[in-house]
Amino acid sequence: TGTLTAGAGLLGLTANGIGSGSTLAFNNGAIFAYGGPLTISRPVNLNNNTTGVVTGSNSITISGTVTKTSGTLDVNLDNFLDSGALLTVSGNFTNAETSTTAASQVLRLRGSGNTVWSGVIGENAAAGGKVRLEVYHHPSSTVTLSGVSTNTYTDDTALYQGTLILAKQLGKIGRAHV
Repeated sequence: TGTLTAGAGLLGLTANGIGSGSTLAFNNGAIFAYGGPLTISRPVNLNNNTTGVVTGSNSITISGTVTKTSGTLDVNLDNFLDSGALLTVSGNFTNAETSTTAASQVLRLRGSGNTVWSGVIGENAAAGGKVRLEVYHHPSSTVTLSGVSTNTYTDDTALYQGTLILAKQLGKIGRAHV
């Protein structure tokens, strides 16, 4: 019943291990799927100015909403899954920034594991909080943006390293640095 927080450590999870927790929060911690693939249907929070890490040799699927909590700083989702394991995010991303600043907050997808994001990547347009997507992945890994619904973020999409496969419309295509 409360929030399960991955903070400054490595947390092994099973579907039973998540239990009845209302939310999984990343606060500079890491998770891995213990004993087999893991599906997280609960909401997932990327706390302001933190990094959430997924690692291990079992696939992880996040089907709940992924929220960047309020605050004007950036967040990172790092994928270090190996052995062919895949990070799939089918939940939508939302920016919960509550100020009226026009500054963009950055969602960085980093790591060496393959990632498929099929949920909508959005922003908090009502509060003026834009989202910018940046990809920093190992050259041998891919980040695929797919799904039937168009992303709604309006700031840039930047590829700094790795392979980005566009299988859906982005909010806005910016620059690509390889």
